[in-house]
Amino acid sequence: MFFSYLSRIFVFSLLALFISIVPTQAQTSFDRVAMIEGIVTETVLPLHRTFAEEALALEAVAIIFEADPTEENLVALRQMYINTVIAFERTSPFHFQRLMPYVTQIERHPPNIEFVETYIASVEPDPIDLELAARFGSAQKGLPVLDYLLFADDALTRLTDSATRRQYVSILTTDIRQIADTLVDEWTLGADGYGDQFIAADDDPSSVRSAVSILSNEIIVVVEFVPRIWLGIPLGHRHGGEPQPELVEAPYSHTSVMRLIANLEAVQMTINGTGDSPSFADYLDFLGAEHNGEPMSQAINAQIDATIADLSTIEEPLAIAVVDDTDGVTAVFDTSLALLRLVKTDMAHELGITVTFNSNDGD
Repeated sequence: MFFSYLSRIFVFSLLALFISIVPTQAQTSFDRVAMIEGIVTETVLPLHRTFAEEALALEAVAIIFEADPTEENLVALRQMYINTVIAFERTSPFHFQRLMPYVTQIERHPPNIEFVETYIASVEPDPIDLELAARFGSAQKGLPVLDYLLFADDALTRLTDSATRRQYVSILTTDIRQIADTLVDEWTLGADGYGDQFIAADDDPSSVRSAVSILSNEIIVVVEFVPRIWLGIPLGHRHGGEPQPELVEAPYSHTSVMRLIANLEAVQMTINGTGDSPSFADYLDFLGAEHNGEPMSQAINAQIDATIADLSTIEEPLAIAVVDDTDGVTAVFDTSLALLRLVKTDMAHELGITVTFNSNDGD
């Protein structure tokens, strides 16, 4: 009996030793396909559906305003425009190359304001030729043109006095709504759209064509645009330090800061996930990615939080802040640049991906 007891202890000890030596399944593998599919179904598609819903509401209010151009209706239209812009900005980490023909139809900077004014003047007082309008270039429509038409000086007077101008607004909102619907179709799984192709692209994560590489690079693009483009250029980093306030992202609606915050919130949602599927943060943790002794996923989240907090200290309009509070905006630039280094250098290294996007503004 005594030896039988010792035998059981010996067996259990060996079993415990074996379990401690052999890694668990969670330690030795990670389901990247489940992660990518979860990102598509739980984050990408819901964000695009929200954008499509806001675009539909924008179109409806634009039609009301076209028929009844009151100040109250313009206020409602402007608010719907802002809602649509923020919803669109939250899709920014998913503006992949395959989808750029759609994205640029919604947002192309800078807008060709000269064309818009010349065209409206040439048509008035007649209605716009819808077939011709369908062929407008990307710089002649989309959200940046609406930003001008709805928020420029004397917008209410000019819209009230011109039925053609109001029709232009309505045509642009319809175009945005149609493209938003198309993007939803592209991301809906089982519809033979881009969503299916994106999930299927997960092969070698180090390949520039893999879903992990594509997504990582787009995260880097979104983060890079904050300091390099939308803060650095208005601060004058490409013009010898002379501020260029007219080059902020939203010079008429003064929504530049809230757009940048929406971009970073979208990056955070993309990394952390919004459902139960394995997240991008989980993947970084699985790889053992660290930064200064802490999990890289936590470091990235903390730096995003810090950047958003600093952005929130900038009082709109940004066009005024880059001139009157240059030091304050520069401090935000520095915080966002630290975030860029974290994702573009450290995160990319840990993931073993090739960074395919590079800014050439000299910062």
